[in-house]
Amino acid sequence: VDSSEMYDITVSDYVNFAETIAWYDIIDDIREYKGDMVRIDGTITSVSEGFVHTTTFYVEDCDGNLWFCTYVYDKGDIILKDGMQATVYGDILGLSTSAVNVLMSVPKLPNINVVTYEVH
Repeated sequence: VDSSEMYDITVSDYVNFAETIAWYDIIDDIREYKGDMVRIDGTITSVSEGFVHTTTFYVEDCDGNLWFCTYVYDKGDIILKDGMQATVYGDILGLSTSAVNVLMSVPKLPNINVVTYEVH
């Protein structure tokens, strides 16, 4: 589902309609998926707190692929920590480069604007 085509999208819309999209499909053709709502299940890693309740982190999925994520906390949100199991819902913004990519020998990672998440 392309979130840009929907109006008044709620958090429950993301939970109900976001799809699991294969990491390699996004890497191979970002134009096909940019703007789509996505669901990612995996382990939270490399959490880095930013300014004004902003955090960046990676989600490592069951295939060992990393997804670069950015989230702005609301009051009462569970603070994410390395090693937590979570389901992340958000929009595919494009591809991102980072130092982690160099270690993985992958030039870019999917860049996700996280709208909500569930910790397991």
